[in-house]
Amino acid sequence: MLSIEEIRTKARQWLGPEFNEETRKEVREMLEKDEKKLVDAFYQDLEFGTGGLRGIMGAGTNRMNIYTLGMATQGLSNYIIRECGNEGIKVAIAHDCRNNSRYFIEGKDRTYVEGSYFSPALEQPTMIVSTPIKDEDGNTFAVLAGRLNLEELSEIISSQVVESGVHDTYLVNSFNFFVSEPKFGKNYILKKAVHTEGIDAGLSGKDGIGFYNNYLGVPVVGAYKWLPEFKMCIISEVDQSEAFAPVMRLAWIAAGSVIAICIIAVILQTFAADLIFLQQNLLRQSS
Repeated sequence: MLSIEEIRTKARQWLGPEFNEETRKEVREMLEKDEKKLVDAFYQDLEFGTGGLRGIMGAGTNRMNIYTLGMATQGLSNYIIRECGNEGIKVAIAHDCRNNSRYFIEGKDRTYVEGSYFSPALEQPTMIVSTPIKDEDGNTFAVLAGRLNLEELSEIISSQVVESGVHDTYLVNSFNFFVSEPKFGKNYILKKAVHTEGIDAGLSGKDGIGFYNNYLGVPVVGAYKWLPEFKMCIISEVDQSEAFAPVMRLAWIAAGSVIAICIIAVILQTFAADLIFLQQNLLRQSS
């Protein structure tokens, strides 16, 4: 068995930039706070058993993660090529219902976005995106997976809202939880479920525009669109008072014009009456 210093040296290799932030954070915490967990995670490399490659999910060479799985997959691929040659090889890829299985399978054919979830290691909401990496002949030889920072996603949406003049835009997942931070909310992502007419319509697979109360109970004009590839809907809303402001201004302008016309008509009518009266007096005097 490796000594504790050898295990620490092995673990420090997982602090490099080739490992994602969630993995690096977990390894740092083990190095600083949990020696027992560190030893169990790095004292050996995860090995195949009678049921395949199995183990506890987490960071480390003795854990199930994208890196140990990637190394095992590459090793199996090298063995198949060595034993069977590099022509006419076909491989069946499948997965069960356990965590983090689907995005590797979906990602081998197309860019795939897995639903948002709260990461205990990062202590923040995140999403996983996977996409195939292909050779010159179009054959997939790897799947690249990464995590999205939903706070940055919220900032991107907010910047677009400012440029477009839209009052509020946000994403909601199929469980009615915010995936991006709404303009008038704080720490809502994956913590606050919301139901409005617009959100419920969008999550039912509909696209459209409606008049309803938003998540704060404020009357809004909202546009909603279902995004089936992401299992989310996007909502854009503006206060009805703000949306109808140009119409109200036009109404006041029209009303003011009518009043002004009426006043002018009265003045002209009075002036005309005085003029007629004056002409009649002149005619009497001349006769």
